[in-house]
Amino acid sequence: MSWRVLICDDLDEEARTALARAGCAVDYIPGIARQRLLAQAATADVLVVRVSTRVDRDVLAAAPRLKAVAMPGTGLDHIDQAACAERGIRVISAPGANSESVAELALGLMIELARHLPDAEAHVRSGGWDKRRFMGSELAGASLALVGRGRIGTRVAELAAAFGMRVQTCDPAVPDGLPLHEVLAAADYVSVHVPLLPETRHLIGAAELALMRPGAVLLNLSRGGIVDEAAVAARPEITYAADVMEDEPGPDGQAEPRPWLRTPHIGAWTRQAQRRAALDIVAQITGMLGECRDGHTG
Repeated sequence: MSWRVLICDDLDEEARTALARAGCAVDYIPGIARQRLLAQAATADVLVVRVSTRVDRDVLAAAPRLKAVAMPGTGLDHIDQAACAERGIRVISAPGANSESVAELALGLMIELARHLPDAEAHVRSGGWDKRRFMGSELAGASLALVGRGRIGTRVAELAAAFGMRVQTCDPAVPDGLPLHEVLAAADYVSVHVPLLPETRHLIGAAELALMRPGAVLLNLSRGGIVDEAAVAARPEITYAADVMEDEPGPDGQAEPRPWLRTPHIGAWTRQAQRRAALDIVAQITGMLGECRDGHTG
């Protein structure tokens, strides 16, 4: 028995080799166009996709052999999980693989903003040397509100505490925890780390932004839809910094310039995180294949 695995986005070479060694036929087409995806899906037993590849009912209908959809990372809002469940298609992810990378980026952005690093670098590169223009502030003693108590939020809390920040955490999924309005009102920095679900779409909107202090910083390294971008634009006294937006282009696309975008969606884009995530999903795929070979599943 052999499975055909269609890999639609970048995946670590070691992971691809492991799939081949397990007896899988691997089609590696990073950045696959929509029409080609629909055609190639016809022979796929497994799809490996990232955020830029949407797996909706049309894709599933084009894939009669499909047994699993794998996401080498976290966040599954680009996959129609209900439609997968109807077909008995397993949805695989690697939720713990990128926690360190995203958490480090969150702290890096806080340092960047506290010390005006991009502006200061541009200043000296143009021949300037006026340090008075770049008076900064320390993270030590600053208050941080973490929205989300998952793996990433927990790791951000640990790193922030090591910097001497005062950390409070709330989570929409934990009804007996601190309320969102309370932690927002007290924070110098707010960092969002929740999945994009119907109940978290625009979790941070006009009412929530109105609670935040003028000059506070809002970080979003989760999904663009969690923060209402129109509400952010209407509250310029809040600094919004993100590597996500509500309608992200594909990896080769062009993003409309937005003042709050600090980077492309690179929170999890480190060699270590990508290797962990890739090997994690490969282990799950080959485990499923082994079950099928042993006759435990169809």
